[in-house]
Amino acid sequence: MSRVSQQIREVVWPRRGIRGWAAWLALQPASGLFATGVALRDLGYRIGLLHVHRASIPVVSVGNLSVGGTGKTPITLWLAKRLAANGAHVAILLRGYRGHARTVTVVSKGAGPEVDVDTAGDEAVMLAKSF
Repeated sequence: MSRVSQQIREVVWPRRGIRGWAAWLALQPASGLFATGVALRDLGYRIGLLHVHRASIPVVSVGNLSVGGTGKTPITLWLAKRLAANGAHVAILLRGYRGHARTVTVVSKGAGPEVDVDTAGDEAVMLAKSF
């Protein structure tokens, strides 16, 4: 965990001491802007300005609000293996991280990686080797 993340978790989030309160107060305008954006997006869906797109196949999304180190990749791999063992046709889609590809890139068609780490990123290549 980075030092900044640790400080936020230990000082700002619980508002410990003057530093915690000061940082928390300083973040309130950004929090308000974010809440406004979320409310406007929700309103867009409610009034039909934004549309929900439904997939024609079952989809499982693995994610959370934290970035890195929370176990999303191991859970994805475990889940993909379990679903495949039960006869499901499984594909893993990634946003991509640290790869240089700027377009949609097929990393594997089921027989290991077809691109290198520089192109797709280490996580995508690791998943292609493991699944």
